[in-house]
Amino acid sequence: MPIRPITIILEIMKPLTGIVYLSEAIKPFDQNKLDDLVGKASTSNLEIDITGFLLSRKNHFLQYIEGENRNVRALMQRIEMDTRHQVRCICTQPEMTTRKFQEWGMRLITEDITVELALWDYLYALAGTSRPLNDKQRSNIWRMVDIITYNQQRDIMTQ
Repeated sequence: MPIRPITIILEIMKPLTGIVYLSEAIKPFDQNKLDDLVGKASTSNLEIDITGFLLSRKNHFLQYIEGENRNVRALMQRIEMDTRHQVRCICTQPEMTTRKFQEWGMRLITEDITVELALWDYLYALAGTSRPLNDKQRSNIWRMVDIITYNQQRDIMTQ
């Protein structure tokens, strides 16, 4: 019996990027508007293969988005042009190899967890400076995002 060659098709890995940013609402955002925003963002993000989370606190937003480099950058441009809020601080993690939140088009995290609040306060403090982020600040930000990732995945597994 002749041996048939095995064809292996390798999917070309597209570079992934993660962005975390802090913004402030121009007008107050109530819970209904927030729920509507998250629902629409989740649907549209999944259509363009972007995942992440959103934290909201006192008309401020902390959002993490991840996906193919060009999609994330295009979404971030739209976010920066959105007149409902003003972006205060942005930190980018280029050339990621894996996603942190593979299943979340956009998930609203509502718990007041220490790490989320620490990241929030850290970004807010950095937003008050006019200097670009240095390597240590970027490292601290991404370490906190990784802890949030771990905590959220752990919480899902225990539900």
